[in-house]
Amino acid sequence: MREYPTPYTPVMARRRGRPAIGERVCVRLSSQMLAAVDQRADRQGTTRAAALRSLLAAGLESSDPWGVDAAQLERMLSLTPGQRVRHAAAAAKQLRRIGGASPS
Repeated sequence: MREYPTPYTPVMARRRGRPAIGERVCVRLSSQMLAAVDQRADRQGTTRAAALRSLLAAGLESSDPWGVDAAQLERMLSLTPGQRVRHAAAAAKQLRRIGGASPS
């Protein structure tokens, strides 16, 4: 017969297995979004839950809630007005070359 620590409670039995990382949260994702999460998890060699946690952490750590690349903004702001105009013209030319819509 197995001996249990004194006093044994059913709560003690439930503590076996993987420790909880946090609260369980249920969300609904589109099939496309879920597929993208699964692909990322496969590339990273991790689980879907771990991929979601890492994506959420990265999003929450982002300094800009709208997803603007702060480093790119700093680079552009460091240019002179003439350099910005030339950069914008080159970007528009490249968009036209690859078949993108012309910026308005």
